[in-house]
Amino acid sequence: MRSTFVLAPIAFLSACAISRPEFVEPKWGNAPAPLPSEVTEITWELRTCSSNCRDEEVVLRRDGRASRAYKTRRKLDSLFVARIDSASFAALADLIVRRGFFAGSDGDGAHEPLATKSLVMSVATLCRRRASAVFVDIPRSITGPQPQTAVDSVARRLSWTRCCRID
Repeated sequence: MRSTFVLAPIAFLSACAISRPEFVEPKWGNAPAPLPSEVTEITWELRTCSSNCRDEEVVLRRDGRASRAYKTRRKLDSLFVARIDSASFAALADLIVRRGFFAGSDGDGAHEPLATKSLVMSVATLCRRRASAVFVDIPRSITGPQPQTAVDSVARRLSWTRCCRID
């Protein structure tokens, strides 16, 4: 009986130490673009570096949740939450799909390592995510503003509330 009490914690601790590998979403590859109604999340992450790097990350979700996080050297400084109405999210998803966000290679979804300012956008469906590094100062084209401009515009119109105590 005593050996059972000794073996149980050891088995429990070893189960915690052996973890499953992290799930990696499949790359978009040459799959066709999703329907706008299949888009579940839109993420916009701006990194600005001078003596240290500061990140601003906006996440908009189809279920109406939105978050905006500010980080310095990857440490969370502040977090805000908001609600996005379904019509605004649907219009934004439609614009992103129509502007060809899902065209191109999958390997360009990371911040430029030596850039003083870089922007990465990602759009997810239930099973895939497409990320793309975007030039920050892209001028408006003949067809109108680029998708990152629309995401920023929608995010600026939301009513953000400070969330959570950050230590």
